[in-house]
Amino acid sequence: MLVFYEDQCPEWRDELDELGMRTLVSPSHDADEWTARDEKKNPKHKAGTLKEPHRHLLAMYDNPVSYDQVVKDFAFLKSKNVKYVKSLPAMARYLTHMDSPDKAQYDPEGVCEFGGADWRDLCATTSDKHLALREMRAFIRENNIVDFYLFWDWCDEHNDEWSRLLDDSCCYAIEHYMRSFRAAQVVTQEDRDALRAKRVDDGCHTDCQTGAIQS
Repeated sequence: MLVFYEDQCPEWRDELDELGMRTLVSPSHDADEWTARDEKKNPKHKAGTLKEPHRHLLAMYDNPVSYDQVVKDFAFLKSKNVKYVKSLPAMARYLTHMDSPDKAQYDPEGVCEFGGADWRDLCATTSDKHLALREMRAFIRENNIVDFYLFWDWCDEHNDEWSRLLDDSCCYAIEHYMRSFRAAQVVTQEDRDALRAKRVDDGCHTDCQTGAIQS
């Protein structure tokens, strides 16, 4: 994670395109203000005054690299503020201050993606995915959907969040659920009658109103 100023490298977009690394860049943070905490650290940073417009960059390496390597790779940005990231999702969300309501909020459409990085997928937390999966399962039940490819096509057209989750990591879970749901729909009235008859043969009787088994 690093902070840079556009006037230090006006061609930063071209440089990042050529670098070919999975990288996310925040919208221009032009409404950030210094806080009382900042002022305590540096009296020149008066609380309530605007910071100089800047951008945050989140770089994702495939393998561990040294601090010096990161500085070298992004030397063209002339940044003096480079830090390691402990949580990629948390820092991805920080690019727009998504989880910081006390800070200026920025439009997600302003996030720039390079090298195949996907900001929305990275922002999705476990709780977000769990909620989305529950919504998918409810939708499948309520609409009696039994063909996975039709559901996927529908998501591609009508629900980008679900489509992304299916493309990413939730495909197996939903396909398995739909397979089970489809199997349950195959149980015919004849099957139910046969099961009821077997219960009678076994000495069990079913209440016609409640369906409860009576001995």
